[in-house]
Amino acid sequence: MRPKFLTLSEAIETVSDGACLALGGFDMVRAPIALVCELIRQAGRVFELVSTPNPLAADFLIGAGIVQKA
Repeated sequence: MRPKFLTLSEAIETVSDGACLALGGFDMVRAPIALVCELIRQAGRVFELVSTPNPLAADFLIGAGIVQKA
């Protein structure tokens, strides 16, 4: 049985290569920047990205070269 709570690092490790990620938040408010930074830190995987009008998170991920398709 999977633990009820995971660290951010552990949670990101469960996302497979090529997964389609949808980010929440709106514009610069409530952007999941800690999640984005952890995705970049763990690198090595490439994702498809679905993003609401949240340019900062998308810019970070695209700039890090881990977004295959947006």
